[in-house]
This record gives sequence, structure tokens and C-alpha cells, in this order.
Amino acid sequence: NGNVDAGPGSVFFDHVAPADHTTFGGHMRDYAPGTDEWAQFRVAKAIKARAKTSRPQYFLNAGDAFYWGGIETHCGIPPYMYAHTGQWKAIFEDMYSGEGIDGVQWLGVLGNHDY
Repeated sequence: NGNVDAGPGSVFFDHVAPADHTTFGGHMRDYAPGTDEWAQFRVAKAIKARAKTSRPQYFLNAGDAFYWGGIETHCGIPPYMYAHTGQWKAIFEDMYSGEGIDGVQWLGVLGNHDY
């Protein structure tokens, strides 16, 4: 029922209300110019600074890498067809590189905005 015993003083709910999916009318969001054009650059800069000292063994990517437009290919293409669009190079390989990053494995999944 969604209740978790967090110890003394924890709050319990008799009912957890279902999510209201009518507020946004679905998963797609409108693009708003000026909202986060520099967000990925800021994240990349922070990763570069941190990777120099922390020396990560791998990176986890939780998806939504191609948020506004998705991957430039079609879902359901046959597996033998190669769909190289150059997006990975521009959005990842060139963006996330440097000391402590180069040669480190990236593990990821496609998010709901990637396909």
C-alpha cells in the first residue's frame, strides 16, 4: 500500500492516491527556449573536474540523452541495418572526454525521449 516503516515518528497513510496523468496530457513536453541549452555543458564540465580525482571505473547513463528530438532513426528497423547518425559522437564522445573519462566504460539504457 505504499507505507514504509521508517521507525519512531514515521507517518503512515491508509491510502496512496494514484498519479494524476491528466495534468500534462502525456509524457511529451513542449520545448521552451532558454531553459537548459547549457545544462549538458555544465554537467560535462563537472564530470571532467570530478573524474580527474575520483577516477571512476564506469559511468551509468539513465537515459534521455537525446531529449528534445530522439535518435534520428526509425523504431523497428531490421537488426542488420546500421543506423549510425553521428549523434553519439557529438553528444557523448566529444562532450565527455578527458583525463579520468577516456577509455572508461559507459553503461546506459534508452529513456522515454530517446526513441
